[in-house]
Amino acid sequence: MLSKVMGDCLGGVGGCEIQEVIEEKSLSTNMAFRSMSNELDRDGIAVMVVYPGLFASRVGGRKVKRTAEKSAKRVFRLMLKLDKRANGRFYGPKGRQLFW
Repeated sequence: MLSKVMGDCLGGVGGCEIQEVIEEKSLSTNMAFRSMSNELDRDGIAVMVVYPGLFASRVGGRKVKRTAEKSAKRVFRLMLKLDKRANGRFYGPKGRQLFW
């Protein structure tokens, strides 16, 4: 599962409410996949959540040099390196475990 790291809502007024909704949605999605990892572990299926990092796109991040293809390759390499112990964990784009 690909996810995003929740951002902070700093700086007072102006878009703060929208950011809080996005953070809540991300948190609930991440928790759903963590719960799923517990359920599927019984069947030998590992589930991990990966934040792919920033990459250039039409939606945003146009100044970022990493392409979506490079980001996808990085996530794929990470998936190949991790084993069953990664089940239920959250990883950043460089393979470091992030905390829920």
